[in-house]
Amino acid sequence: MDPPGAVEGRRLQKPPRPSTDHESLYRPKDSVSHENLQLRAIFDRLGEISLDPRPDASVNPHHSSSLTAKLNTRCSCGNVTELSPSRGHRYRNGTGPATSTKSSDSDSDSDDEAVSLVDVIGMLVAQERKGSARQHGAIKNLAACCHGDAISETHLHQLVRLTSTSTNQQVKQAAFLALRQAATDEQNAKALLQMNIVPQLLSLLQDKMEAASHSTAAAVLEKIVMHRKLADHWLERMITRGLSILIGSLSSANQAAETKTALGRLLSNLARFFEIAVLLLDHCMEDIMEMWLRYPAMKESLAELFSHLVQHTDHTVAGVLEHRVMEHVAVALKEENCAVQIKAADFFQALCSSDYGLSAFLDDGKLKGLLQVLRATNCRRLRELCITTLTRTFQRSSPNQLRDVTLHTEAAFSGDSSVEQEGAGRRQGKEEQGHLASRRKDASGRSKKGVRILISILVETIHKEAKISLDQSKKIKSVGFRPGVDLYKTLSDAVSCLCNMATMTVGSQRNRTSSHNARVSSVGSKGKVHKLNTDIILFMLHQGALCVLDLLNTYTLHLFPSTGVHYSQQQQRNVDVLHLQAMMKVWQMVSPPGLANPLPKPEELQFVKQLLECVHLFCRCSAELWNCKVEKDVQSQIEENHNWTKDLAAKEESPIGHYQYVKTVDQAFPTSYKIENITTHRQQENEIREQRMNMIHQRRMAWGDKKERKVSEEGLSSHHHQSSNIPSGDSQKFTNKTRPSSAKKHNLESEIKFDLRKSLFREQAKPVSSSKQREVPRIKKNVRTAGYTGKATPTLAKVEQEDQTAIGDEEKEVHKKLRTRLFQEGVYRTVGPWVTCEEPQIQAFAAECLRCIIQPLHPEETKQLRESAQARERQNRHKSRSEMAKTLAERDKILSQVLGQMSTGSADVVRDALGVKGQPDGEPAKTGKGTKLKTKPLSNPTNHKPACISDEPIGWQCSIHLLETSGSQILKGLTSECTETKRACLLLLYDLVDFGEIVIHMKLASLGVISQLMDFVRNNRQAQDLALLALMTLRHLVCDYRLKQIFCSEGGEALLTDLIKTSEGALLMHLHQCLRHITEGPGGIL
Repeated sequence: MDPPGAVEGRRLQKPPRPSTDHESLYRPKDSVSHENLQLRAIFDRLGEISLDPRPDASVNPHHSSSLTAKLNTRCSCGNVTELSPSRGHRYRNGTGPATSTKSSDSDSDSDDEAVSLVDVIGMLVAQERKGSARQHGAIKNLAACCHGDAISETHLHQLVRLTSTSTNQQVKQAAFLALRQAATDEQNAKALLQMNIVPQLLSLLQDKMEAASHSTAAAVLEKIVMHRKLADHWLERMITRGLSILIGSLSSANQAAETKTALGRLLSNLARFFEIAVLLLDHCMEDIMEMWLRYPAMKESLAELFSHLVQHTDHTVAGVLEHRVMEHVAVALKEENCAVQIKAADFFQALCSSDYGLSAFLDDGKLKGLLQVLRATNCRRLRELCITTLTRTFQRSSPNQLRDVTLHTEAAFSGDSSVEQEGAGRRQGKEEQGHLASRRKDASGRSKKGVRILISILVETIHKEAKISLDQSKKIKSVGFRPGVDLYKTLSDAVSCLCNMATMTVGSQRNRTSSHNARVSSVGSKGKVHKLNTDIILFMLHQGALCVLDLLNTYTLHLFPSTGVHYSQQQQRNVDVLHLQAMMKVWQMVSPPGLANPLPKPEELQFVKQLLECVHLFCRCSAELWNCKVEKDVQSQIEENHNWTKDLAAKEESPIGHYQYVKTVDQAFPTSYKIENITTHRQQENEIREQRMNMIHQRRMAWGDKKERKVSEEGLSSHHHQSSNIPSGDSQKFTNKTRPSSAKKHNLESEIKFDLRKSLFREQAKPVSSSKQREVPRIKKNVRTAGYTGKATPTLAKVEQEDQTAIGDEEKEVHKKLRTRLFQEGVYRTVGPWVTCEEPQIQAFAAECLRCIIQPLHPEETKQLRESAQARERQNRHKSRSEMAKTLAERDKILSQVLGQMSTGSADVVRDALGVKGQPDGEPAKTGKGTKLKTKPLSNPTNHKPACISDEPIGWQCSIHLLETSGSQILKGLTSECTETKRACLLLLYDLVDFGEIVIHMKLASLGVISQLMDFVRNNRQAQDLALLALMTLRHLVCDYRLKQIFCSEGGEALLTDLIKTSEGALLMHLHQCLRHITEGPGGIL
């Protein structure tokens, strides 16, 4: 069967829509009485009556009662009495509450415990011999709850004999239940198929005398056909004979409702096979739809059957849509009970798995009902399926389909049907050209509104699933989510939807001069580069999407122990104290923090990665990576050196010329090469330069003489022409060159630029003529409209420069607000420990997030920060005696704490080397005035949301807090086996050093960064790009004389010397630069 429309390349042909909202989606058959139709109309009228006692009260449009009047929001998953037999059986098997009315009167819990299948068979055989009816109910319950373990063929023969020859109806029913449990095991099912159990069960379904056993026989067949590996044993017989028997039994009016429900579940499992799915679509859909309309109890199983049908090909999807199944399932999604709603949502999830089904789903507007159910329902399973469908819609939709998604969302919560009318008019081509612009503008506004509604729905879903409670000011008060215990599938899909929406172009303006609409690039988890929409991300933050950070913090607190802060904030940021910790190698005495709990399963780690990816989007939009080209620069240096080596090797192999290796100083600097020769060579270069300048001057003068001749022929000399008329344009420049003065000479030299290496002359741009100046406003308007800049006139360039400055200030303000919000939410404490995770992608994402938050708002901040640090250093040199004593007391206190962790012998050696006097035990440290040292109270490690100081740069605050809370953890990425993790951690350290000042540098040194970078360079010489990054970071770090001393004490000079002997290329060049930097300047070796 060929699908209509889309499979052949045409548009999907949809059935006509009902005229009103309350009109039936199908026409009742003749068997439906007229009285039932009248009652249905009465019920529809009753449904339209509003029960709101305050109809005039203002209501939130998103929570309007008119939108949820027909929605079933009640969850009945925990109520076993309202569940179907299949759902109740699933709960009794251990995935839910196991309650039974038969065993509720028992005082012991032994009746609820499942027994083995062999014991049940023995009980049934004994019961058949006795013929007593007292314990039939208890044995039946045991048979329904027994374990489906593999048993011998003898026991299976006993069960089959009981189902066919037993005269006791109760024993036969219990035997069928036990046989159903046995068929759940694949080995038992294979043995049953070898006994020809399928023909026996099909014959039983045809026997009207065995009507009481039809439902249990269908349940046994259902368990057998669930084993796809055994399909060769029964598929052919089911196609030739079994399917007609099942449809006949289903359509029979004499069958009980329980039997029809069991047959519906059996057909649903048979629909998993493509051969049977095609037969169902070709010959059985009318009977199936009749069962859907007549028997509400069968809607759950039939909705599952429809889900299996649409999972095959586009042909089966088209066959399902031909019978208007989607309309009936959409009604069931809103109005039926929780069990049917779950199966209906599963149908839409399966439908959106294919492009053809997704197109039909969006074109028919069924997304509106799905979103309404998602927002209103209280069932977690239904919410999970709805959010999964929405996730697949985002992942598979084209930009035009995403626009339809936003329009349907806006229409779903505004009660406006203009979306459908606009879509129908667009498909029929009946739009009026005069109103096209206004319609587009209106559609853009509604699309933007739909984006915001979607974001609010997703954030509300996260709040519900994570059990997040808010206070009156809409701030998060508590998070009830428990990692490793609670379900996370819905949260994972909701976070994935937020990440997809952050990269949408829908709803964003096209004015390229606005900073809010800038498209920031970000690399996703799969290595794909995404363009972020800053407008959407700002609205996410406004709606509370940063709750993902609190959700991630639950995993951080669960896995990583909180490191206690042993020093006050003043001690942690004191340069002298940090220098002492670095010299004493305190970082070696502290054991590295481990995991408080084992890592979760890979599926849950994938959820953590999605949380980090979402946080990374927020961090990326809050900063501009100023050192984003450092990797390319390193790679270009390596390639340039490689090309130079290849050219040198080619020249050495060429037969032209003869090269001699220089082995001694005399060969490199012969005695004939004296100072006089060098001076003579420089004089020759100066003479050549003078000759070229004279030639240029002569040519300019010659050209100016021609202009003078033309003017003199007109009767005016150049002198009178200059004095009587104000020169402008080109004439001014030429006239000035005929009468050079000191100022004019300066102008002439500024116009001519000489490059000695290329021997080229470059002229500056000439002033713009008056005719071109009149075109400036028009060009300026066109450029601003188009949104790009090119080679413009000086006036226009000045205006554009002013616009760019204003845009830059606006971007800076947006970045500051975003960064401040992230800092206040404690992003550094939440993300920092994840650098130590064993998952490489999680480590890389965490390092990239941290790299974004430490960026300054502008590079000038770094310069100002270092100048202020230097001023403080100079001021500290002239401290008063009391302040100096206080600083020394803090240093002695830290030193005493460090020495207390050493052995007695080592502590005595260090005291003698440093000249520190021992302090009696129990005597507190005192200052020069005899008072105790006052320090700030220790920070609470559980509080991950600090206060922001407006006077300090936000990038510096993020950096120093990151090092204080997770400094030792972010360095573990350097020892990772993954190259990407090493690169991300190196870039993080490079930016920390490049944008930091002496406090940041000394804090890094106290954490042992110098030693770790030295080991990294030593162990990763083969990867030149990583070694160069580490070496550049090390060279920038040891800028202070104290840091140079630490580097030398770690054996840095010997390391550089050894590496120079064995390295080559760009790495060798940087090693020489680093060694020169260490040996020269203050604190150097020389």
